[in-house]
Amino acid sequence: MQQIAPMDNDNRTADRQQELDRHRLKAKLDRLLRVKEELWEECQPVPRELEDKIHEVRQALDRV
Repeated sequence: MQQIAPMDNDNRTADRQQELDRHRLKAKLDRLLRVKEELWEECQPVPRELEDKIHEVRQALDRV
């Protein structure tokens, strides 16, 4: 029976976690952009907080 070195296992776990984080951030960004688009289509002003949150999530995605 072959054993996996702990470091290899840790690296795979870290890679998987990073992949999950990226997926969650992309989903969050998609939701925020959808809300922004809906507001724009209804000729509603886009709150500054929404713009800030979109910017924050994009930066987080760049770091992952």
